[in-house]
Amino acid sequence: MSNYTYEINEHQKKILNEVSLLPTENMYYIVVQQNIKGSNFSLNELKKHIRRSTKEYVKRRNPQGYYSGKENDLIKYISIFETTHDFFMSQHTTSIVKTDFYSGFHFHLFITGVNEDYINQLTYQLNSQKNKRGCVSKIDGVKKEKLDHDFILYHTKQMMFRYSPQLILKN
Repeated sequence: MSNYTYEINEHQKKILNEVSLLPTENMYYIVVQQNIKGSNFSLNELKKHIRRSTKEYVKRRNPQGYYSGKENDLIKYISIFETTHDFFMSQHTTSIVKTDFYSGFHFHLFITGVNEDYINQLTYQLNSQKNKRGCVSKIDGVKKEKLDHDFILYHTKQMMFRYSPQLILKN
């Protein structure tokens, strides 16, 4: 039995179901955090790099057998984009907050159909944009045999007040 401090919304239940339906074979959970110093990727740039990393990953594994969109047949993913807790709370309060805090824009990627070497491909893509090299401070990934509901729901916490479909990327 789970203990929640707020009622789960319909959109959070939808995300829970979508992540729960991902195949667990060769599933990885990857977190990418941007650097507090320097320029950071925009949401659209991060999405572009995730899409490109899956495409290039599939192309490199079988260049002769690649066809347009093959990555969407072999790989399934859902990425959830978030800010730091402080930044999130500043958007949902009437209190005056400090103006010198970092938004901490980052993402959590649930991806299936890849091996551990996919993390290298994602790292390469994130470092390939010349004007933003070094803006990623951390990339961490772990193979998951299964995902429990609490772990998935934790990643929907920033949608407790409203749904922002642009902060979800899936194929």
